[in-house]
Amino acid sequence: MEKAAEINLAMSLDQSDMMWIALLAIFLLFMIVYFFYLLVVGIRHSINSKKFGHGFLIVIAVFVLDGMALLVYRGLFI
Repeated sequence: MEKAAEINLAMSLDQSDMMWIALLAIFLLFMIVYFFYLLVVGIRHSINSKKFGHGFLIVIAVFVLDGMALLVYRGLFI
């Protein structure tokens, strides 16, 4: 029953809807790559820094960004 519902949903999408989904997927892939780039740069900065707060700030920033991404994901798809 679920397979039939998924197939019907996929067949009912317009071509413009599929293009928007593809563009969103490409954008999100670039954002994931950019996130990890910033994470590596931030970790490199905090390792080279002598202050304890820089490493702590990177960890907090990752948790905040992860929470924001979760809220956006829930808002778009749930």
